[in-house]
Amino acid sequence: MSLLDYWPFPEFRHGQQEVLEEIERLWDSHDVICITAPTAFGKTPLSVAIQNWQLDQSTSTAITVPNNMLREQNISEWPHLKTVRAMDDYWIPQYNMSELEFRKRIYKWGPRNSEYNRDRADVKRVGTAVCVNYHSYIAHKLQRKVVIVDEAHLLLKTLQDFAARKIWHHKFRYPMNLKTLDQVKAWVDTLGDAGPVRQLREELESLTPATLIQMGQDLYRGELKPCLKLIPLSVENRPPIFWPSKTQKIVLISATIGEEDIKNMGLGTRRVAWIDVDSPIPASRRAIKLDFVGNMSYAQQDNNLDALVDKIRELRELHEGNGFVHASYALARKIKHRLNEPWAVYHEQDPKKKQEAYDKFAETDPAERKVMIGSGFTEGVDMAYEVASWQAIAKIPYPSLAEPAIRWTARNKPSSYNWMVSKDIMQASGRVCRSPDDIGYTYILDSCWEGWIKRSKDSLPKWFTDAIEN
Repeated sequence: MSLLDYWPFPEFRHGQQEVLEEIERLWDSHDVICITAPTAFGKTPLSVAIQNWQLDQSTSTAITVPNNMLREQNISEWPHLKTVRAMDDYWIPQYNMSELEFRKRIYKWGPRNSEYNRDRADVKRVGTAVCVNYHSYIAHKLQRKVVIVDEAHLLLKTLQDFAARKIWHHKFRYPMNLKTLDQVKAWVDTLGDAGPVRQLREELESLTPATLIQMGQDLYRGELKPCLKLIPLSVENRPPIFWPSKTQKIVLISATIGEEDIKNMGLGTRRVAWIDVDSPIPASRRAIKLDFVGNMSYAQQDNNLDALVDKIRELRELHEGNGFVHASYALARKIKHRLNEPWAVYHEQDPKKKQEAYDKFAETDPAERKVMIGSGFTEGVDMAYEVASWQAIAKIPYPSLAEPAIRWTARNKPSSYNWMVSKDIMQASGRVCRSPDDIGYTYILDSCWEGWIKRSKDSLPKWFTDAIEN
């Protein structure tokens, strides 16, 4: 049967039939199919159709998503999908504790017929329709012949986390001021030549300068403990834990996935096909308007800060409804000192308080015409309809060159560095207009846009470039 026969709805929306036909045409000749599907296209039914098509041919297939929220949305909409959650998400009423706690305190394999064990057995069966998050797919070794990856631009971070080398503080007592790979290597050279140290030194020598150094915590035998994380920006030379040799077909679906992601995820040697999907939202309703106030790079932004603040006031007067300004943390602090208005909303850096500030803003009556100046909201938030009628990108989001790994990437792999910027801009542009009957404009206020667009235009999907005015 044709892939079209597995479409789960009576009708097709904008472009969906054409995409299915193109997938089927490319299926046998390519290993990786990348679908740049923007907001409102309908990615979930696309994944379900591909999975059912392959399962009917006795080909093991899984749908993977980046987080629990998307997983729960999918299995709620499509009840035939099986999943497995984290052990602490399963409650055992008769013992009044979670599966995780039971295994720690009573028996390491859990109750014989617990819900967790049943779910885990379900997803292990290769003929099952499965939807799991990226972490579960790797941790439970669920690798299938066909893997469908939703929001695929987020997968690299998961692969980086799994590939990260962790140096545990309780084992090595590393100093707390290590910031670069060279500093870590110099410290290890002071430790002598014992077996574990020699192994650590060999691993460090295998790392490239494009390795982030991060102080933090992680689970060690079920407990959070301090560690130094060495996170590679690329996993192309690491074992392919997400798609070993048994995985024959990979479908990557995202509005913002590009060739640099393919290379960094280790898929550069596979046969890759691209399907560039038009947006179902008219470009005029999601227009990207160039309205520069000046160069907002770190060296120049103080000279243009007054013009930026004046532009925020002007945009608020121009539009009915609330607005949102994307700014780095440092720039947001500067704006706060200059824009002392009762309608301006800010947030703290603490994640919980940051979310609380956004939730309060999202519930604001549009008649108040509040403007939130927010950092780190380029994805994961939905400002549809009355939440915000306009947004502005105050500064082109170049990653800081103060980070040695980023600086090395900018010098040695400029296309990878530039693609980091492209993904953030494209993700941000999709926050305020979320469906064909919605409307929301994006204003670009930083003249550094011109340099970025010259370097990036050939790598950008059509759905994005169609929306750029002028």
